Amino acid sequence: MSKFLISSHRGRPGNDPIFALSKMAADRKKQGGKVVNATLGVLLDDEERLFTLPTAVRAIHEVSAEQIAAYAPIGGAAPFLEAIRKEVSGGRTNLQERSVVVATPGGTGALRHAITAFVDEGKALLTSSFYWGPYATIASEHDRKVRTFSMFNEAGAFDVIGLEASLRSLLQEQGSALLLLNDPCHNPTGYSMSEEDWEQVREVLERCAELGAISVVLDSAYAAFSEGSMERPIRALESISDRVLVGFCWSASKTFLLYGQRVGALMLVPPDKGDIPELEAAMLYASRGTWSNCNHAGQIAASRLLSDPQLRPQVDAERAQATKLLDTRVAAWNQEARSRGLRYPRYEGGFFVTVMSSDPQTQAAALRERDIFVVPMAGSLRVALCSVPTTEVARLAKVMGEIVR
Repeated sequence: MSKFLISSHRGRPGNDPIFALSKMAADRKKQGGKVVNATLGVLLDDEERLFTLPTAVRAIHEVSAEQIAAYAPIGGAAPFLEAIRKEVSGGRTNLQERSVVVATPGGTGALRHAITAFVDEGKALLTSSFYWGPYATIASEHDRKVRTFSMFNEAGAFDVIGLEASLRSLLQEQGSALLLLNDPCHNPTGYSMSEEDWEQVREVLERCAELGAISVVLDSAYAAFSEGSMERPIRALESISDRVLVGFCWSASKTFLLYGQRVGALMLVPPDKGDIPELEAAMLYASRGTWSNCNHAGQIAASRLLSDPQLRPQVDAERAQATKLLDTRVAAWNQEARSRGLRYPRYEGGFFVTVMSSDPQTQAAALRERDIFVVPMAGSLRVALCSVPTTEVARLAKVMGEIVR
């Protein structure tokens, strides 16, 4: 044990377990195994090559040498911030005019800013019982905690009653709360909240707002792969934005499949426009104190892809092909997995699905013996269908059906 590390930084696990499992799968494949690697959240085509959007890649190459080399403003390049305002708000002027937008290194950076700005040290954020593991990593790194509400009730529906009970408890304990929701195409379950789900969440927020300051932040990383369903959360959150602070985390990693460019944004909409200067100052200060500036070339390219009248329809059409590929895998999974008796939440699209498991670690290890690599989680196994060739979906479901209970 290093005597140089402070106590809170000792004994940490090091490499992300998902990346570690993916490397294990890659090593096994080199040894000749017929591997299904359903670990990483990256979209591969059916030849297991990284799926890219040609127009997005071209937009990166078309950024000038001066823009590539120059620092971006700490808060983000102006064209990028304006494009994000329009995109994330769904064109709603009410949200745009009351917003603060800051560029971040991917959606992870946006989450980092939200967690550290709206949760005090030693306190907890609230999210669903199934959640993306790095939420806890970010919180722990900054001396915060994660508390969860039951995501699904016994009938398999979104547990709004559990959400309200947990939110009330946290508000009574802390006096304020950050509620972090991931929708649509929830990571890791693949669940997309319905119109009724969002209406009930809106009612919960309206009732609980009387108990303390609530910040509700939507992690919408996968929204571009769920056509039209961003309208539901935007409409619900806009209707309550006069009582709670609303935030949106946006990611170019998924929207344009530009994972390595590390471009994202956090958009905040406070109930009172008078809060905007202080929020903006806090975001700029936080950026300077962590990563300073974000990828300038990536921001310029993303702003063009979002707003250019020629590039936007081209990249949207290319993404539609990616979505079609995903939807084909989802349909194949639903047919095969249901026939094998696997238990999982409603899955209509997105990169991931989560299968309920009585013993995730043991069953994941047994699957690895059959060259099937998935991610064990609490009470479940995460399956990154985005990286599984369509022809392998049936084998994946068959082997899981034989092992997972």
